[in-house]
Amino acid sequence: MEDSFERDRKARQKRFLDKFWEDSPHALDLLKGHLLIEEVLEEVIASACRLPATMYEAKMNFFNKVKLAQAICGEAIPAWRCAERLNVARNELAHGRNDSVLLEKIDSFIAVTRQGYSDGTWGDDRQHNLEIAVIVVHAALSRVAADRMRA
Repeated sequence: MEDSFERDRKARQKRFLDKFWEDSPHALDLLKGHLLIEEVLEEVIASACRLPATMYEAKMNFFNKVKLAQAICGEAIPAWRCAERLNVARNELAHGRNDSVLLEKIDSFIAVTRQGYSDGTWGDDRQHNLEIAVIVVHAALSRVAADRMRA
């Protein structure tokens, strides 16, 4: 007879294998987009630092980097809100357990980006629009970083 510990262990193992091998078409775009946009945020922050290397020791999270970069720039551009929504979607991917909630967060990121930057090549496909949203936000923040570097 199987005890409760053994049943729980088998359930955890099954959940791990199910989640690990689950096809997640949006995961790679979310993770890569989050990482690459975070690098641009760090460029903006570093542009205001006398000792930029020290900034990396601070171990700020993505949300704090968005807010600090926004405070440094003082510009009211849609990319800040878009980056916040991207972070919410990425956090849902990393910590959430409900795929429908993840899709809602992705759709929210796409919607706010599409609202702020209507000139993208938007379509009806979620995957395509996620890729466009990441590209558009990265480009907008890259312009901010470049302007800061020239200043």
